[in-house]
Amino acid sequence: MKTSSFAVFTSSAIADKLSGEMIDYPFDRRAILVAFAALCVCVGCSNGDRPPIGQVTGVVTVDGKPMAGLGILFSQKGFRSSSGFTNERGEYELKYVKDTMGAAVGSHKVRIEYISQEGAGPRRGRIPAQYNRNTELTVEVEPGNNEFNFDVKTN
Repeated sequence: MKTSSFAVFTSSAIADKLSGEMIDYPFDRRAILVAFAALCVCVGCSNGDRPPIGQVTGVVTVDGKPMAGLGILFSQKGFRSSSGFTNERGEYELKYVKDTMGAAVGSHKVRIEYISQEGAGPRRGRIPAQYNRNTELTVEVEPGNNEFNFDVKTN
């Protein structure tokens, strides 16, 4: 096992520092690396760097009828986008990251696209461009619960 010396000054460190008295503790380098990596992961997963989040739900209909398989994307400059998918009743709930539901508080552009269940990617033909790549939809997410319903017109 490879070890490294980790110098720790004794309680009289200031006086002993001049004489160089130190205590050596052997540590496994891998253990130190694993502990450091775990600390970095924990710090990276903290909520401290996240903006205020509002919960976002709603219903999307196409020509007045609910449609499953639509992807909803809320995007805002300077923050991570939030997304969700409609179920068979057209209902969606946005997810910000991993297990954090909602969207950053503030103004968002909204994109709605049909997401193919076969993995072939979005099929924009069913949803007019003004709802996705040339979106004209905007919403203001507020702290707390938000409900945004959209009726996509295809004609």
